Amino acid sequence: MAPGTPVEVDYHLSTTNPVPYTFALGAYPLLRDHQPLAGLDNITAEPRSAIGIADGGHTLRLLSTDGREGTSSGLTLSELAAVLQSLDCAQASYLDGGGSATLATRDPGTGRVTVHNSLAHQQERPVPNGIAIFSSR
Repeated sequence: MAPGTPVEVDYHLSTTNPVPYTFALGAYPLLRDHQPLAGLDNITAEPRSAIGIADGGHTLRLLSTDGREGTSSGLTLSELAAVLQSLDCAQASYLDGGGSATLATRDPGTGRVTVHNSLAHQQERPVPNGIAIFSSR
């Protein structure tokens, strides 16, 4: 192509599976069949966010750990896998870490958002993605 040639970019979730994707997650696997995967880092401790599936697929566990502020030194990926395993997760993945690791809830009565972990520099950080859980109750 010559410089200045107009192009169009498009993307979508694609599969050969007869059931189309409605959600995709980019994450680093930690547990499979209740067992930590081989080769997980056991040196670098950081704030971490993770997701796990427990109780035969009936329980979703979301976890965010501190690590740069307050009294926590963070977790290695190996330690994170051990925590999720202790919470009876069969499958688990590491989502993100560092200053973007945040766990927040919204009070359904007031709409007030409460952050439940210690944020780096006591400040929320803009991140382009997250997992939101909604309830109609």
